[in-house]
Amino acid sequence: MTLSDSILAYSAGMLALVALSSWLLARRPSWLRFLVLGAVLAVAAIVGARYIAPGPEVFRALHLLAYGVFGAGPIYLLAAAWIARQALPRLVAASLAGVALIALVGIDAFWIEPYWLEITRHEIVTDKIDQPLRIAVVADFQTDHFAQYQRDSLRAVMDAKPDLILMPGDYIQGARIPWDELRDQFNAFLHEIDFGAPLGVVAVQGNTDAPKWPSIFAGLPVHTIIDNETVPLGPVTVTGLHEWQGFQDDTVVEPRPGFHIVVAHSPNFALGDIAADLLVAGHVHGGQVRIPFFGPPITFTSVPRDWAVGFTSLPGNRTLAVSRGVGMERHEAPRLRFLCRPELMLIDLVPAKP
Repeated sequence: MTLSDSILAYSAGMLALVALSSWLLARRPSWLRFLVLGAVLAVAAIVGARYIAPGPEVFRALHLLAYGVFGAGPIYLLAAAWIARQALPRLVAASLAGVALIALVGIDAFWIEPYWLEITRHEIVTDKIDQPLRIAVVADFQTDHFAQYQRDSLRAVMDAKPDLILMPGDYIQGARIPWDELRDQFNAFLHEIDFGAPLGVVAVQGNTDAPKWPSIFAGLPVHTIIDNETVPLGPVTVTGLHEWQGFQDDTVVEPRPGFHIVVAHSPNFALGDIAADLLVAGHVHGGQVRIPFFGPPITFTSVPRDWAVGFTSLPGNRTLAVSRGVGMERHEAPRLRFLCRPELMLIDLVPAKP
């Protein structure tokens, strides 16, 4: 079953359930019946998304669930408001408030936050460098088209004037146009803005990247790491990991001279024996959806939830930095972010005072 077929089947089923629930509510309008029927619809939306989109593709199930939340949900609330318009004015008010809330969340999640880049700044004090040094982490660009947001994000990287740029993978995903054409647009714009940094740019492979991903950076001062490789870059040493090794939780990386940075796509490698000062990853996207006081319900990583986003101090005077990413999951996933803006992460290394 294709995604389009799944959407049609799921939407038809949810609309039928909304119609049945509205009919049952109309027979005997009450707060209790309204809440019970709403709860039944919510369970049906979740279970239906899971079973109409069978198999391991969780993104398709989430895509369908978005239709339940932002489609079937408001229709049921509007129907309840109409049914209760005379007997239960407070239920009418609550239903309309629910519709407004869902609409506001949808506008934010689909049209505002995905294109509202946040620049976050972090600082590490170390005795392993003599001069301040700025690192930009540009993770999960993950685009299927090249438009103004993508250009503005890359300009923001250059405007930050980093000394070193680290790119933990996932550059192009599910292109709306042929991959080679999108690659050429990406590459041309990188040339246009003279993409680079004084100490260099190090890029590793993400799990959505095609085997020919290094060609995105053709003709640019970018060190693309295909397999595990250590690159000395002045006052720092960068070890890049192969895509699959970043997903392992028993990875071993030996010490290197100077301030040692290990970069991989997934943060799972941080669970291994990593002798480094700074561990850098992406992949998680911050979960793309964050629940207040809880965080992301899904992280797609084996590291603890509180490691999956931002800066985490690890034993051995190490720091794990996991970027929320510049883009978002494409392919069959719902294209949204909620309470989880895209991120350009800047890390300032500051010399320790003698």
